[in-house]
Amino acid sequence: MYQIKEHEYRFVKTMADVEKQTVMIEFIEWYPSHETGQMYYIPQVAICEITSGKIRRTRHHIVPSVSFLAETNDALGVALS
Repeated sequence: MYQIKEHEYRFVKTMADVEKQTVMIEFIEWYPSHETGQMYYIPQVAICEITSGKIRRTRHHIVPSVSFLAETNDALGVALS
């Protein structure tokens, strides 16, 4: 887990393609509702394009059907599968 302010990030998978200079990072972001305190999560994939050893551009992708759901064991299992 990696934490920034009230958000927590769990990195699930990382993959790199040296030839195409691309890195894919699969992670889950948890954050609390300011109204209820309930934890919510968003599974995401970040695709990073590398130029001269530095990240040039990053695109984030989410699946709306499993995003912004309340944290439960059943829902979390779907997100990690």
